[in-house]
Amino acid sequence: MSNILGEFESRLGKVVEGTFGALFRSPVQPAELAREAGKEMTRTRKMGLDKMYVANVYFVFISPRDAEAMGELAQTIEGEMETYLLAFARERDYALVTRPVVRFSVDTELKRQGKFDIIGQQMTAEGIYEELGSVPGVTDALEGGGSPAPAVAASRAPVAVTPLPEPIASPPAVADPWADAPMGGMSAPPTPSMDDFGRPATSVVAGSAAPVPKPSITRVGTVLMPELGEVELDPKRNYVTGRQSTCDLPIRDANISRQHAELFWNSQGWSVRDLGSTNGTSVNGHKISKAVELQDGDRITLGVSTIVYHETSRMR
Repeated sequence: MSNILGEFESRLGKVVEGTFGALFRSPVQPAELAREAGKEMTRTRKMGLDKMYVANVYFVFISPRDAEAMGELAQTIEGEMETYLLAFARERDYALVTRPVVRFSVDTELKRQGKFDIIGQQMTAEGIYEELGSVPGVTDALEGGGSPAPAVAASRAPVAVTPLPEPIASPPAVADPWADAPMGGMSAPPTPSMDDFGRPATSVVAGSAAPVPKPSITRVGTVLMPELGEVELDPKRNYVTGRQSTCDLPIRDANISRQHAELFWNSQGWSVRDLGSTNGTSVNGHKISKAVELQDGDRITLGVSTIVYHETSRMR
């Protein structure tokens, strides 16, 4: 296997010449960016029918100070990283939807120089054109025939209504054994009270009434995550979701903030609130400005990713 990382450094050094050495005395090193982008490519592997597909678009999030230090050289580094990732994919026989595309993005939440994050995503040429505009060698065919047709908003599907179950027939009448009993000094036993489940709330034991405890009902919330699958929520803790890997519910989506939203339990159930994210949080298509209580089946949208909330009840 060739030393493609070394070739990347050598090629970039020749392009930038003397300026390169002076500029990158900052903590962010192009070789480190390329190395992490390669790891992200490997992480995004998904097996197709006969090929191993990987992300073709890479968003590199850097701090405002690092972006200022890079200046116009950012585009040069993007191009060289694209060449590196193409060679990286070929060495490992990875399949790409288009040639690699790398774009730097300033993340104001990154306060320290040298900190960065890379997120790889699989995108079609049409998706790249809508997200990034013209990309030579990737969106040329689309531009030749004019801009792609704008996406048509999908009409809202009718809500499926579950029919109510047929009423349960009343059980046949049972003869009252006390109806013909002699009344002399004898009275009919008291009618037991019923609980919420239609069961007697008391039971007669040795002639005395003893209370039967009611079962408690617990509301259990789960969320269906893009990569984690279904996660059961613990009412004793809060859950922060965002693209930062240390979040309780991380989502690798370049369109969401590092810490985007929070799920939390209150006396009524589970709720969600936005954490001042850049692109906002929506519940069932409605952007929220304050905490919203969740109901079974609610869809929470962050960036272009969606979390589905489900709720069940358990007796204990």
